[in-house]
Amino acid sequence: MAGRQGAPTRTFAPGEGDVLLLDIPLAADQRVPARLEHRFVLSLSAPGDRTRRLTVTGARTGVDLRGPVRLSAPLRGSGLLVVGCCSSTASAHRHALLAQDGRLLAAQRYAIDFVRVDDSLSTFAGDPARNDSYLVYGAEIVAAAPGRVVATRDGVPENTPPNTAPDITTDGLVGNFVNQDLGGGRFAVYAHMQPGSVRVKPGEHVKRGQVLGLVGNSGNSSEPHLHFHVMDGSGGPSNLAADGLPYVFDRLALHGRLTGLESDPPAPIRVPADPPRQRAGQYPLHGDIVALP
Repeated sequence: MAGRQGAPTRTFAPGEGDVLLLDIPLAADQRVPARLEHRFVLSLSAPGDRTRRLTVTGARTGVDLRGPVRLSAPLRGSGLLVVGCCSSTASAHRHALLAQDGRLLAAQRYAIDFVRVDDSLSTFAGDPARNDSYLVYGAEIVAAAPGRVVATRDGVPENTPPNTAPDITTDGLVGNFVNQDLGGGRFAVYAHMQPGSVRVKPGEHVKRGQVLGLVGNSGNSSEPHLHFHVMDGSGGPSNLAADGLPYVFDRLALHGRLTGLESDPPAPIRVPADPPRQRAGQYPLHGDIVALP
């Protein structure tokens, strides 16, 4: 767990608290448990008192045994870098928690930011302060599945890279967006679109692959990219007041990976992908470079 300065700690002062994120790896032939239970062993001390040891068992959690929803890709083309889930260090998506009615929600747990890189691993060519210099800018965003449009926003002005919008509110983080009901209690959000590019309206039923809008740089965004996530509710005005759900893409080609993204400063190195290049029913991981059909 992280302390007040971000360093790992096991000690908390009175009134302090933290959030502990746990990964539970399972072998391929291991059965997924239906319920999880947590046990914490605490050492309690106060000035003048001896340390007491206390074991707390609780936080019983049911496990969703459904498989991840299978989707088509929300972007097309090659050279797409995945900035998403499951890196070895802190993730701006996975660790982005929203407090709502006494609950902590993680709508972005499996969120992906898609940018496009060239052979030199740059995301732009030309003036980096111009949105149209970025290789993914203006790319068509398409529906990842059939479904009904729940909400949209258009007209939010774009940012000037590398700056984000000043004084942004929680409800403004996604900028211009489309929120789509995929059915089965799953909702998809396509965020940071160009102003004036949203092509669908609330209540409209869209087909898989239908163009929803264009990649832009609105909301909490420092350069043009598509932010995409799936969650278990519509997410309210912020599109974030729900819990994130896993998903996989029907098809993708894995062309390589970038290592060194977690170093400070980042020192990306491209390494070839393990074969096979063509993948089906997979979720691309943080640092993957993919081509999407």
